[in-house]
Amino acid sequence: MEVDTGAKASLIGKNIFNRYFSNQSLWSTGRLVWGTPLPMMGEFTATVCYKDQRALLTVCVVNQDFPALFGLPWMKYIRLDWPSLLPEVLSVSMEPEPNRDRIAEFKGKYPHVFSYVPSPILNFEVSLQLSEGAQPVFTGPRVIAIPLCEKTKATLNLMEKSEFIEARPPGPWGIPIVPVLKSSGEVQICGDFSVTLNPCLEVTGQALPLIDDLSTVSGNWFCILDMNQAYFQLKLSEASQEICKLNTSFGRYKCKRMLFGISSAPGIYQEVLVPYSLDWPLRLTADASPVGAGCVLAHVTEDGKEEPIAFASKSFSDRKLRYPVHEREAAALIFGLKKFNKYLCA
Repeated sequence: MEVDTGAKASLIGKNIFNRYFSNQSLWSTGRLVWGTPLPMMGEFTATVCYKDQRALLTVCVVNQDFPALFGLPWMKYIRLDWPSLLPEVLSVSMEPEPNRDRIAEFKGKYPHVFSYVPSPILNFEVSLQLSEGAQPVFTGPRVIAIPLCEKTKATLNLMEKSEFIEARPPGPWGIPIVPVLKSSGEVQICGDFSVTLNPCLEVTGQALPLIDDLSTVSGNWFCILDMNQAYFQLKLSEASQEICKLNTSFGRYKCKRMLFGISSAPGIYQEVLVPYSLDWPLRLTADASPVGAGCVLAHVTEDGKEEPIAFASKSFSDRKLRYPVHEREAAALIFGLKKFNKYLCA
């Protein structure tokens, strides 16, 4: 008997019914669709046994040769032994929460790493490239909402104390600031470079990878890092500081570090990150339910085990909801191939 978690009924064909259940009385059954409506003989109840489980369940009979199918309704009453049915079962191990004392020890040992003031990246300086014929743009300061004024001023003072910015007299460039209120209650200072500097810049740097690209990394240890004020780790060259001048209601400043809002910043920062590679073979597994498709992209290790690296799912359209099970399964596989095509096509 085949198992199909997407089938809306458990079925047998008339070939099986005539051979094993011909003495059973049939009564009318509902309409079933398998791509096209199935010719139904009817349905009956039978005692279904699986290991030490027994249940009186409904069996639908198709009026043509058809395989025996264990469908979704039976799974409410019969618990299948999935590890014995599937050749491989993926397992997830949970790591205990890191020891808080250990974290405190690291913070005490490396205070500069966890401080507000991020250290600049050594031997790296950003030179922003102006487009040919670019002319300076000076824009007056923006009006700041009254509730944000004190926090904005305090943040600017902290940035000046940390040597991220430096007070300077007016110049040919003037960039208004946009204070952004964070969930922590602090204010982050961004420059409105969209109407000033960005149109005059040559966008340089390394293209940012997609999240899917980062998931296809072969390695033993993985983590998620939130870089502390990442762009402030990038020092600007003297020439770049002169074109990154903030015009605020509290004074004018030149930026000594990269500021949030500069169009080149993401690509430039990517240049200092570690590149990735893919060495292990890949395997795509796809499956369909009555309402959608799901797929898993996995590395195949040297011992033949699968290590999942990416997942995807989608809901079926109204048209695909009417597909028979085997066509929904094919649609799920096509979805997976399209989703991860750039990894599988080679």
